[in-house]
Amino acid sequence: MEMIGGLGLAGLALYFVLRPLFDHDLVGRGSSADTDLEALFAEREALHRALKELDLDREMGRLSAEEHQAQRRAYLLRVASLLQEIDQRSAGAEQSATAEVEARCPHCAYPRRAEDRYCPQCGAPLQKPA
Repeated sequence: MEMIGGLGLAGLALYFVLRPLFDHDLVGRGSSADTDLEALFAEREALHRALKELDLDREMGRLSAEEHQAQRRAYLLRVASLLQEIDQRSAGAEQSATAEVEARCPHCAYPRRAEDRYCPQCGAPLQKPA
């Protein structure tokens, strides 16, 4: 029974290692931060599927209660750490997006420098960035 759980974890790890080699949609997509977040979301979904399969294996009698509980605890700990990492990276992405918007002219959206008093594109007066 422990072998089944170990094989499941090994299969999950193998999937995440080999996925970028075969997923051609990953090439040329967004920034690396976006790609990292997408990978975290994909891993979270895979863990949710693995939890459902684990519960099904327990219901069918393939796993003892102790094995089920131990593997379930390991999956849930990984999901919790993934959610924390997703929250941290999402907050960082939100802050950088806000900074990028603030670094543009509010009238024409032309990029500006911190020392600009007037927009170099449209000439509109600019306030100092916060």
